[in-house]
Amino acid sequence: MTPDTTQAGYPWPAIAGFTLGADDLAASGAFYDRLLAPLGLARVHDGAKEIGYGAAGGSALAWLLRPYDGLPATWGNGTHVAFLAPSRAAVDAFHAEGLAAGGLDEGAPGLRPQYSAGYYAAYLRDPVGNKLQAVHYTGMPAAELERAEGLSHVTLGTDDLAGAQRFYDAAMAPLGLVRVVDEAGDDGTPEASAWGWPGSQLCWLYAHRPFDGRPASWANGTQVAFRAPDRDAVDAFHAAGLAAGGHDAGAPGPRDYAPGYYGAYLRDPDGNKLHAFWTPQG
Repeated sequence: MTPDTTQAGYPWPAIAGFTLGADDLAASGAFYDRLLAPLGLARVHDGAKEIGYGAAGGSALAWLLRPYDGLPATWGNGTHVAFLAPSRAAVDAFHAEGLAAGGLDEGAPGLRPQYSAGYYAAYLRDPVGNKLQAVHYTGMPAAELERAEGLSHVTLGTDDLAGAQRFYDAAMAPLGLVRVVDEAGDDGTPEASAWGWPGSQLCWLYAHRPFDGRPASWANGTQVAFRAPDRDAVDAFHAAGLAAGGHDAGAPGPRDYAPGYYGAYLRDPDGNKLHAFWTPQG
């Protein structure tokens, strides 16, 4: 089954959630409690091994988790998560609260017209080193922003953009996502590509050469999860990803996360971990 190609029929947001590794869950939770409050996100799940953040009354979108392999959490070079902010003032508060809670500055609040007109953003690193962004889009339809549930996009680093394009073109297609952006640097060298719903102004997933020019690396504890329209799409995601150069991180099958939960795991050619799942609840 292919997702409904009318914009209203898309299962928003395309990224159902993501995890970031945390060795000290209490300390990371205290940081994110302060950081995400200005964006309207709070704890909606508080477990012994994980903490989940989302809008009040909603499901968790951002998760903090001790890495499953028992090894230390690490940050990935080229990886960052961008949250949606309801206003420029919320971007300013995100940055200020993050610094006050022990984060590191990666870019003060301000306009970034190189991305788009009215793109107002700020950047931080959390105490683990994960790179984070808050962005407010001026002029984007309010309905689209509301349906995005607090997430703008996730960026994953790559050293081989052509290889990443082949992989994500194939792996995202069964989930209904298509390549919507190809970007080049000032010298014309291809630098990034992005995938999203056809016709949407939000790009959910970017593959990007690291901004610092150093090699891309994957983050231990970080994972991006996509909602699939049915079990067949989970199977197709896994098969297409393997055929396009990805690596198996968990074959399609039932998982005990929720009744009827069916999922599969891959690593992209650069090592970034991905998950696609379907549940009867949608």
